[in-house]
Amino acid sequence: MRHSKPHSPDGPRRVFVVSLCPGRIERDLFRGIRRFLSESGSFWDLEIVRQLGEVPTGISRILELHSADGVMLGYDVHDQYGRLYESDIPLVCMEFSPGAPETLPRRGRGMSVLETDVDGLVQTACAHFLSQGVFRDFGYVEAGGSPQWSVARGDAYEKSLKRHGFSSRRFAWKPDEQSHGVAAGTLDLLSAWLRGFRLPAAILAANDETAQFVLFACRRAGLAVPRSVAVLGIDNEEVICENVWPNLSSIDLCREQTGYLAAQELAALMESPGREMRLVALSECRLVRRSSTANASAAGAMVQRAIDYIEANACAGRGAADVVRALGVSRSLLERRFRELCGESLLQAIRRRRVDEARRLLLDSDAPIDTICIECGYREPNSMRAVFRAHTGMSMRAYRARKC
Repeated sequence: MRHSKPHSPDGPRRVFVVSLCPGRIERDLFRGIRRFLSESGSFWDLEIVRQLGEVPTGISRILELHSADGVMLGYDVHDQYGRLYESDIPLVCMEFSPGAPETLPRRGRGMSVLETDVDGLVQTACAHFLSQGVFRDFGYVEAGGSPQWSVARGDAYEKSLKRHGFSSRRFAWKPDEQSHGVAAGTLDLLSAWLRGFRLPAAILAANDETAQFVLFACRRAGLAVPRSVAVLGIDNEEVICENVWPNLSSIDLCREQTGYLAAQELAALMESPGREMRLVALSECRLVRRSSTANASAAGAMVQRAIDYIEANACAGRGAADVVRALGVSRSLLERRFRELCGESLLQAIRRRRVDEARRLLLDSDAPIDTICIECGYREPNSMRAVFRAHTGMSMRAYRARKC
């Protein structure tokens, strides 16, 4: 049975957005949507279903009034979404964790799933912690209720640390405990858990709201942040990060780009509703440093400067010698400290950064592969192809085919 109405060429497309993340996350998503509409010269009539209690009513309105040309869903998975999956309305699902797309009903057509690159996210966290070279223990604190995306981040964090020879402990809230309603007794449990670490310790929280409770628990436990415990959040919710003490370092998931890609996918689906289902990787993120993870050693500060330079300049063709010149230190010293703290050489880090950028461009753009090789810092495309295959075990062409 067809649920979506034919689009009238005389009016804007009617698009529903189910968004359960009010605040900066939602604002950035819509900024990205608006940027796509502005660049493409399109106009949509957007209706927002924001609160969880509104979801069943909103979905009934979408389906029963036959009023939707397209729908974008927020990253939480709810039973009420099932009716949308079964319809033929063009549908984009935003920010699903690895594994989540496999749990969705497979229409086969008319649907796109934007999947968070959790490995890249936690690698950013690990690189930030390990570059300081002072932490003796590592931990991860899940979000309240241990949702799938929170568990996926914790699993990836543990695997990433293990590759560097470290282990991580995990704290999970009580099953019936929501992060915004944490009881004093649960904070005491978190405080006791934190006191069990060898200091200094580094803690990654599932999101900024959870990180805020970690800061509270550190104060209860008498643990100084960042001297004894470094705390890192995810989402870069500025209302939280810039108003807690100490200010919270966080990983920004670049939701504006997510909104842009979601709108781009939905526009293509509305033009070609029979298009096969696509999985789109969300690979862009950036570290926003604040006081809660301030560098605790001179060597750590030097290595972090090298990481920052590589992140900003590796794809512009800069090499290891350029990193050394930019920092004004001896190459042997920097190479030794970099390998001690990061477990790889400067050249290996530069190549990894270029491969990461190539992966992003292969999935997020339609640029020719030779052009991508040049944009990633290689004058000879064959050199980039060889490095890419060595890192990923597949050709660039085969990797790009994954997005279909």
